[in-house]
Amino acid sequence: DGLASVVESLEEKADYSAGASDLSASLAFFDSILSGPLGQFKTASQAIGGDVATLGDLVGSTFDMQKHFLQTVSASKQPKANDLLKLLKPTSEMIGEIQQLRESYRRSEMFNHLSAISESIPALGWVAVSPAPAPYVKEMKDAGQFYTNRVLKDWKEKDNTHAVWVRSWVETLSELQAFVKQFHTTGLVWNPKGGDAE
Repeated sequence: DGLASVVESLEEKADYSAGASDLSASLAFFDSILSGPLGQFKTASQAIGGDVATLGDLVGSTFDMQKHFLQTVSASKQPKANDLLKLLKPTSEMIGEIQQLRESYRRSEMFNHLSAISESIPALGWVAVSPAPAPYVKEMKDAGQFYTNRVLKDWKEKDNTHAVWVRSWVETLSELQAFVKQFHTTGLVWNPKGGDAE
């Protein structure tokens, strides 16, 4: 009997460490999106300036919130639906703020930029989608494409920063889609051995 319990505890440890390395790989992948394409997007937003710089900051904050949320997910067992809504509230409020920005600046010279993000930022809502969150991210990326194409067309001759801006945003969403597909294939993966989500 002694041996069986030793084997059992070893198996549990193995399960846990496999889970733990998945979790750290998952967060490392998400970090690489923040430091890679999203970083370029924020830099290009600052370079364009004005309303787009404001937008870039908001988008950066929204992704930071999602990172914080994913850290909570990796350390916590699945909460009840009401508690999950509370955890998602900061991110959904930021998405709302980004969409409001577009409504407030309808006369902006950068309206297509604002629209491109407004249409596609709901991609971060993948955390509430199952059983197929990755296709949802792609759907949102495609929803912004009409406007990213307009940005490319309008600025092609004038300023290459706008092309960098579009490319880095599209890449951010493509990477997000790859991340979701790899680590949260059928929906958010919580940590069954974790504590309560707060």
